[in-house]
Amino acid sequence: MFTVLVVDDNELDRTYLRSILEGDGYQVLEAESGREAIQLVERTSQRPIHLVLMDVVMPMLDGLDTVKRMRRAHPKHWFPIIYLSTKEDETLICQALEAGGDDFLTKPVPTNLLLAKMRAFARVADLQQELETMNLELFQSSITDPLTQVHNRLGFLNQFEVQWRICAREEMPMSVIMIDVDHFKSYNDTYGHPEGDRCLHAIAGALQTALKRPADLLGRFGGEEFIAMLPTTDMGGAVRIGEDMREAVRALNIASATNPKNEVVTVSVGVSTCEMVRLSQSENLIRTADDALYAAKGSGRNRVCYVSCNPHSLKHQEQLATPLKKI
Repeated sequence: MFTVLVVDDNELDRTYLRSILEGDGYQVLEAESGREAIQLVERTSQRPIHLVLMDVVMPMLDGLDTVKRMRRAHPKHWFPIIYLSTKEDETLICQALEAGGDDFLTKPVPTNLLLAKMRAFARVADLQQELETMNLELFQSSITDPLTQVHNRLGFLNQFEVQWRICAREEMPMSVIMIDVDHFKSYNDTYGHPEGDRCLHAIAGALQTALKRPADLLGRFGGEEFIAMLPTTDMGGAVRIGEDMREAVRALNIASATNPKNEVVTVSVGVSTCEMVRLSQSENLIRTADDALYAAKGSGRNRVCYVSCNPHSLKHQEQLATPLKKI
């Protein structure tokens, strides 16, 4: 339902406007002061306000200053604001529009004119909402891998930097897991690209099941390689999740005649943890996770290896975390 906020210190004027608007099917909220109106707009996430009818002359905080504060507080959320005033002064109208208003009506407002304005701005507001929805969908598509429906490399790295800064501020550890599908090129050559695509899609879903917290994030880093970030997770926790990922993929039981040691598709997993994020660099954590992945592939595949980052020297040590599981 289209919600209108009526801001006026005169109760009779608010009652008059409410009767007109509710009679035409609008939902009406009231505020008797500029401060109360600002508070109501601040709660738009729970109850969106689609249009504001703003009295110009009010005590304490007039309509012009109220609108200025609203616009500053919500620079990316546009909603139409129509001023109402008993004064019809060209200078005042210009000031009102420059303050952030979209139209100006003189009291008493004829019912037909008010409703015509409301319907016109309702159409504009609907178009604005459609545009915002389209922009959100476009943004989501720009950070999502179309095949696996997890974050693409750009989307992952953007979120990774955000979480890195949070961990640095809170002095918490950060872990990264790199995952590579074993012998995937041979699988693609043998079974064909459509089957390879289905394989990657299924693997992404299996890997996702191992991530339990909202801040944990999976991305496709390129080709058959995936990456996961685990904010505020130490080495022990990250290795356990890495092993869960390895086992989840094996449990898919995707038949593969190209895997020399197994009859199903498997993954190699590399884990790296930075215990003191504020003393290191984000790219170093990803690099050392990649080193751990190469260690896992070089020592037999279908296993998890980990690398411990040293934030002081930016060096690392490779250690075998879990042996190859018999299947």
